[in-house]
Amino acid sequence: IPFYTGVDQGFYFGKFTLYFTAECFGTGIVGLTVIAWGVGSMITSLLSEKISVYTSRTFLALTGGLLQAGMILFMLFWERVPSYIMVFLTSFGWGIVDGMWLLLPFIYIGLKIENEGKQKEAIFSLMWGAYAAGGTVGFLITNYVSVSTNLLILLVLLLASYATYIGTEGFSGEGRNLIAWCENKFIKRIKQF
Repeated sequence: IPFYTGVDQGFYFGKFTLYFTAECFGTGIVGLTVIAWGVGSMITSLLSEKISVYTSRTFLALTGGLLQAGMILFMLFWERVPSYIMVFLTSFGWGIVDGMWLLLPFIYIGLKIENEGKQKEAIFSLMWGAYAAGGTVGFLITNYVSVSTNLLILLVLLLASYATYIGTEGFSGEGRNLIAWCENKFIKRIKQF
């Protein structure tokens, strides 16, 4: 999920603001659409933790995945008719989904990893490293591929991220989760050095 979130933000700040906003309305409106994205992300970040107490994290992931897939498909078939409502709603919706995707790994790690020591710190470092790598890839591919290709890449990465998250959640009840596997394989080896 962190890698996908980085790529998705690379698309949003690279292609969406240029192709869907600046070319339709000019560069003066780009800042307002980014504000709409930020407000959506902030609201969702505040509410996702509260919602995850009453529902499952898998429900949040499913909701976020379906909303994101719907927006990607909408943008694939959108004919870029200048419409403030569509640009701002899409931007706000993108922020809502981004807020969910950014918070889910933190909720999962906070609940599943009980050690407050170096293991949790190492896992958070790996997560932020994946996020940074995703952002780098996201900004790089926006310069070299078309919008429709970029959206298709996002859709494939979304499906892969969702599958790995559901797989991790599914295995966590049996104690065979991905985080424990990474901890056993990599973190213990790092400690040996």
